[in-house]
Amino acid sequence: MSLKYNWQHPNWPKFTFQSDGLNKIIDEYTKISSNLQGQVSQLDQNNKSEAYIYLMVEEAISTSEIEGESLNREEVRSSVNTSL
Repeated sequence: MSLKYNWQHPNWPKFTFQSDGLNKIIDEYTKISSNLQGQVSQLDQNNKSEAYIYLMVEEAISTSEIEGESLNREEVRSSVNTSL
């Protein structure tokens, strides 16, 4: 099964979806994100900053890959460090 953007469906913009199992996924995400948030809150400020930088870099790299772009991880990290 290939995933499509909402606007690629023939019934767009009258988009519908099946919510079966969605609550289970949301609950699992909430549990994992709360656990991660608890772990990050235990870090000292320097390690907390490093964790946020890492997450921002990974998000930028992942987003660029979706768009077909390839970014240099060190350049992105340098850019993120400069902007903080």
